[in-house]
Amino acid sequence: MDRTLWGLLAVLCITCPAPPARATGQAPDIIEIDGKEADLNTNPLAPYLSAHPEQRPTSDVVSSGLWRGYIAHWQIAEGALRLVKVEVLAGGGSSGGEDMKDVTAQYFPQAPLVATWYSGALIIPRGELVNYVHMGYASTYEAYTVVVVKNGIVAKRDELPLAQFEAYRRLKFDEFKSTKLYAAEFKRARKQMKSSTMAEQFLFEFYAEQYLSSIEQPK
Repeated sequence: MDRTLWGLLAVLCITCPAPPARATGQAPDIIEIDGKEADLNTNPLAPYLSAHPEQRPTSDVVSSGLWRGYIAHWQIAEGALRLVKVEVLAGGGSSGGEDMKDVTAQYFPQAPLVATWYSGALIIPRGELVNYVHMGYASTYEAYTVVVVKNGIVAKRDELPLAQFEAYRRLKFDEFKSTKLYAAEFKRARKQMKSSTMAEQFLFEFYAEQYLSSIEQPK
């Protein structure tokens, strides 16, 4: 991420009061699980786009609530994670905002397809919003479904009430703290913030998607 943008987000995380709704958080991907749609606080398309940047969906519309620029639709069926549809923002919405444009045929004409490129945990929030955090996917909910996927195949599924999920999240963050990435980002954050505690809390919120989705050993 651009250093200027990163610094701005750091400042906003400290100075902005939490709004009463999710409008300024990141719009999540959508996943169909157990026959119902749910938000997905994980970005399984990110590893694929990192390896194939030429296939990144693009839009002329930029939104602070959708930094990645797209919303992917997923499905868990027959024991596999499948990419079903990809949309980007399109201007000129009927209510004066933005509509979504289906670009699946342009970027992923073979969809639906098994996400063989993805190995990680899928974080699916359940129930009511408990605590809004003005950053990414850091807000908390009543409960969570955590699905571990290896090369696109479902390996494990857990249903966690909030207390258990918070313990799981703290464990994953502690693993993240042992990585070189955390050391580098903590150094950057510490320059922006008044204390080490504030820097750590910012990284706890800012990198939630990354460390919660990881099933690899820290490096």
